[in-house]
Amino acid sequence: MKMPRNNHRLKTDWCMVRKTCSSVRTGRPLIPSSIKQPFQDMSSIVSGHHCNWSLGGAGVQEHFLCRGRFYSNKVPCPGDNHSLPCRGLVFSTPQSLASSSCYRPSTRKYRPVLSSTVDDPRDQDDPEEDGAGDKDSSKGETGGIDSELLRENLERIVGSDDSAFSGIDLATLIRNKYGRSYDVQLIKKEFMGRNLLALNVMWKYREQRSFPLTEEEYILRLDDVANTLKCWGAVSHIRNSLEKSKERPRIGKYSCFGQWGNLFSFFLPISSNYKEQALATPAVSIANLTTLAPARLNSLDMHVRRFVLQIASGLSLRVTAIIFSRFIPNMSYNDARRQAEEQIKRLAKDPQVVPALAQHLRTAKTPNVRQLAAVLLRKKITGHWAKLPPQLKLLVKQSLIESITMEHSPPVRKASANVVSIIAKYAVPAGEWPDLLPFLFQCSQSAQEDHREVALILFSSLTETIGNAFQPHLAGLQALLLKCLQDDTSNRVRVAALKAVGSFIEFTNDGDEAIKFRQFIPSILNVARQCLSSGDEDVAIIAFEIFDELIESPAPLLGDSVKSIVQFSLEVCSSQNLESNTRHQAIQIISWLAKYKHGSLKKYNLVIPILQVMCPLLAESADADEDDDLAPDRAAAEVIDTMALNLSKHVFPTVFEFASLSSQSANPKFREASVTALGVVSEGCLELMKDKLESVLHIVLGALRDPEQMVRGAASFALGQFAEHLQPEIVSHYGSVLPCILNALEDASDEVKEKSYYALAAFCEDMGEEILPFLDPLMGKLLAALQNSPRNLQDTCMSAIGSVATAAEQAFIPYAERVLELMKSFMVLTNDEDLRSRARATELVGIVAMSAGRARMEPILLPFMEAAISGFGLEFSELREYTHGFFSNVAEIMDDSFTQYLPHVVPLAFASCNLDDGSAVDIIESDDENINGFGGVSSDDEAHDEPRVRNISVRTGVLDEKAAATQALGLFALHTKSSYAPYLEQTLKILVRHSGYFHEDVRLQAIIALKSILTAAHALFQSQNAQQEKAREMLDTVMDIYIKTMTGDDDKEVVAQACTSVADIIKDYGYAAIEPYMSQLVDATLVLLKEESACQQLEDDSDMDDDDTEHDEVLMDAVSDLLPAFAKSMGSHFAPIFANLFEPLMKFAKASRPLQDRTMVVACLAEVAQDMGAPIAGYVDRVMPLAIKELASSDATNRRNAAFCVGELCKNGGESTLKYYGDILRGLFPLFGEPEPDDAVRDNAAGAVARMIMAHPQAVPLNQVLPVFLKVLPLKEDHEESMAVYCCVSTLVLSSNQQILALVPELVNLFAQVVVSPVETAEVKAQVGRAFAHLISLYGHQMQPLLSNLSPAHASALECASQRKRLVLPALLVEG
Repeated sequence: MKMPRNNHRLKTDWCMVRKTCSSVRTGRPLIPSSIKQPFQDMSSIVSGHHCNWSLGGAGVQEHFLCRGRFYSNKVPCPGDNHSLPCRGLVFSTPQSLASSSCYRPSTRKYRPVLSSTVDDPRDQDDPEEDGAGDKDSSKGETGGIDSELLRENLERIVGSDDSAFSGIDLATLIRNKYGRSYDVQLIKKEFMGRNLLALNVMWKYREQRSFPLTEEEYILRLDDVANTLKCWGAVSHIRNSLEKSKERPRIGKYSCFGQWGNLFSFFLPISSNYKEQALATPAVSIANLTTLAPARLNSLDMHVRRFVLQIASGLSLRVTAIIFSRFIPNMSYNDARRQAEEQIKRLAKDPQVVPALAQHLRTAKTPNVRQLAAVLLRKKITGHWAKLPPQLKLLVKQSLIESITMEHSPPVRKASANVVSIIAKYAVPAGEWPDLLPFLFQCSQSAQEDHREVALILFSSLTETIGNAFQPHLAGLQALLLKCLQDDTSNRVRVAALKAVGSFIEFTNDGDEAIKFRQFIPSILNVARQCLSSGDEDVAIIAFEIFDELIESPAPLLGDSVKSIVQFSLEVCSSQNLESNTRHQAIQIISWLAKYKHGSLKKYNLVIPILQVMCPLLAESADADEDDDLAPDRAAAEVIDTMALNLSKHVFPTVFEFASLSSQSANPKFREASVTALGVVSEGCLELMKDKLESVLHIVLGALRDPEQMVRGAASFALGQFAEHLQPEIVSHYGSVLPCILNALEDASDEVKEKSYYALAAFCEDMGEEILPFLDPLMGKLLAALQNSPRNLQDTCMSAIGSVATAAEQAFIPYAERVLELMKSFMVLTNDEDLRSRARATELVGIVAMSAGRARMEPILLPFMEAAISGFGLEFSELREYTHGFFSNVAEIMDDSFTQYLPHVVPLAFASCNLDDGSAVDIIESDDENINGFGGVSSDDEAHDEPRVRNISVRTGVLDEKAAATQALGLFALHTKSSYAPYLEQTLKILVRHSGYFHEDVRLQAIIALKSILTAAHALFQSQNAQQEKAREMLDTVMDIYIKTMTGDDDKEVVAQACTSVADIIKDYGYAAIEPYMSQLVDATLVLLKEESACQQLEDDSDMDDDDTEHDEVLMDAVSDLLPAFAKSMGSHFAPIFANLFEPLMKFAKASRPLQDRTMVVACLAEVAQDMGAPIAGYVDRVMPLAIKELASSDATNRRNAAFCVGELCKNGGESTLKYYGDILRGLFPLFGEPEPDDAVRDNAAGAVARMIMAHPQAVPLNQVLPVFLKVLPLKEDHEESMAVYCCVSTLVLSSNQQILALVPELVNLFAQVVVSPVETAEVKAQVGRAFAHLISLYGHQMQPLLSNLSPAHASALECASQRKRLVLPALLVEG
């Protein structure tokens, strides 16, 4: 028979539950919180605090969700409020939408959009502001409003709302919550054609030395966010979320509190130039602004005094009102606030505010007022621009050009440039500003540094508004940018050019044009080096962001420049004199190259140089005052892990050499690094590590006895990684590994104990019966620890007990009662700090129940069910998640008896599935001026172009809960079948919705559960003819989802599960059920075989070759199973379809493809030949040479599948196979000998010979083959070959073949063993019985000596199997 392509599958770290229809565990072995994980998933890191893109002034940056993951198999982190994933060495909890490795519909990952520090140019007034001006407005020189009144009120025109919430309030909330002043961002993300926004509390905080913002800038940044939240009515949501959240910001995982979907580019303007404003008034700081006495303010110059109020207004209206109340005698806070609101409303209504502001931008004496005029002009111009007469439009444009040309203040120039980009958005497409681009080109070549800088700033920002207008000029622009990058006279110009390059790379979609940016790389490196040497590290980080964009581009933008980029990045990350964040950015670039351009790293021989830098970094720790998340050892481990996953055979030798040498180092940090490195690469380099497992374990087990705690802890963790990734080989070393782990459980360090429990949990779960000799001492230690350890160790201990129970199965029953009794006290905990332990205990009860079985659990189940249900009232998402897993396990063991609990548990699962995780939003198109309750005062959104956000939903950590609840619904339906009828319709609606959910964990469980729903529906409707149409509609719905998923979903495991479900449906319901979908199924299968589906679209890497391709076990094994399913259901009618699928399948059989690819093809073809029958003859000449070659494979799985394949080809291939018989027999002969170590291979070789004999007995030299053939019988392992083998033997005997009759003694012994075998079927035994009866009929009393040599049991069994037992055997036995 065909063997699974690999007899071990890598554990899929993002899968919610490791088993779907068996023991359901919602968590992997518990990873202890005390483990200082060496790396984070850098794909989720957002860098760029130095950038200041504003969306509503809130620093909103565009991102795409990355794959990584919301880990569904998360485990509680003892002693912490985080939940920890178990993949690799990642320890953060990506529970919020804006974290980790998650869903990636595009090539983007978490990173800031590269930009200059200009404001966002897509701002527009509220409808009320676009209306007619106030009738009482006095007419100034602009003809619309009183210019002097406007000048006096400039400081107040920053935006207003009816809330007192400010940046200071937000800063206080964050500081009180976390004890640190964390940065915040509003971030826009895209996935599945939808847009999301999220308020993220970032991982960097102001108290860090490397924090890029001053105290003033930080407050301004938070105030921008606060103002935006007020406009959206989200303040109370954010406040409540901060209070309830139990997470802490971590690198690559930020706390995400506000999030909504279906949003277009809806931007709010806030000035990005507060930094320059603050610096322009050194006598006044933001921090002490509200405490200034009126006398102090009065002592300032009038214009400076006005500017002080401008800054205050920038902070918040509340602060403005406070200052007004102190500056203006007898004015209360409320009066000042009311006056400011009235002035702002009146001024905002009149379009004449535009030319008035333009005039002040040009003529005001102080730069502060000119800058504020530009900021306000940017805010107001969008809503009023279309209403201005042509002459005023011309005046405004001329004023801007004059301002930019003549202005000496950099902040004013930049603010004016922002206004230009806004006007250009409307004027350039309408042909109203034909001289803009010529002006910019002229300005960029000016002798004045300021002009060149402004031109570059404009070029950069204009890509956002009129990018298409640059298309005809790209060649000239690229030459210009390159020239400016090489400007020897101005660092400011070089920096502006650097930012502009980033914008144009991101904007440029044409591959040929994008490739031209390759020539920029040397200049970018030069600028970055100059900035580093001058201490301007923030600018150097911009260079890394450009490299990031180049790496992500589908065009081959790097070429041989990758060598220079790697060299520079290695220099930076190796320099301990640089800031941690700068070094981190450099390491991140190496990580992206390893992930997306690993072929280039191989081509240019960069793998070893990178590892020679990264491996020693594992021994480096962060400074005490630095954030651990920026520690170089973590980032370096991420690089090594990524390289191992993509370049395993190039990585492992260097890493193993480093580990071998460092394990002998006198420096404990290097000894720790040695085992850390081995743990890091265990997933990617699993096959190579298995070949050197003895040597690897020697290093790690030695480290487990190291005198240093850090080394022992790292060794325990590495063992846990091995247990996860090096199956099944690692289990064969249990004799040496398990005693070492048991000793580590007695370590003096609680931290080492925690990690040892993790290693024990990971190791034991897959041991099976090998655990039995260790069961008693293991449970003795674990039960003692469970009762006497602190809470964090109790949690990891429960995880280990769960793994032991899973491995021991029924052997765990003697310990079940004690464990269940202990769990009762955990399952009633209600304190917040204990709820994670309650969750783990709930999970453990479900696992123990699987071992104990229904008979033992049913009488005592009710109290556990009641406790589990009561936990839903505690508002702890992880407890609900684990409880759904518990219900799933109980449903499996109770089967239809679980029906009694359905009314209690199904509504809970529905509630979890319907939880609002923040991906919903109300969008309205109305232009009602009171849309946000603020009238026309504070709304600066593009009212005429974009829809509005009305309500914000706050996301809590419910994604894992949704996945667990979705799985539970499927299992409830599967095990209760027709009894699930009352919930069937609503469940189907939920599953349909979740099949398109944004995250793959939930989609995966929905795809699995849909098949279970079909099973329940089939049981319900099969006896109800009236319901057949409803059953067909349900099947239509499910099949439509599966087919779309196969080609459209971008997660391989989800697609693989859809393929598996389709194959199961074909098996369960036959061809008639899937006939209407057959054409679509074949098309989808063809897309997958051609590797053209959404989940198979990888980053372009032109340097990749077949030699570096790795077998896609998760996906392609499932895809290749579809072909045999089709063949089995269609028989020979499958031939025309197979003709279209054959060549795409054979692509995987090339010699350059991985070994596993070839065995996948051989196994698939064997099964197709088995079920399609005679039409396979047309493919014999293509397939047989491949199968014969694989008979000599070094891999047992390949040999086994190849033997099965040649047998089926001979059986069904007709005369065309005869010419291969000699080669086949020569290839099979070694598989019968002693050197063949695998019984399953030998069994399949016997099956192949049997099929050859049955097909063409004359072509087989029976006198030579039969003695060898019979010698390996009976079959030892693969009893699916029994019918073919014993039918062949029986047929030869029944036909009185002389060659086999010469071997009667061997036959009698064989038949006796077969008939007593507990694993052989009655049909096989009957076949053997008939053959034995025939021997009796031929030889009669001559058989007596042979029968006398048998044991009574064997003789009796032969008598029972013989059809002539009453005629012959009794006499023979009596005589005997």
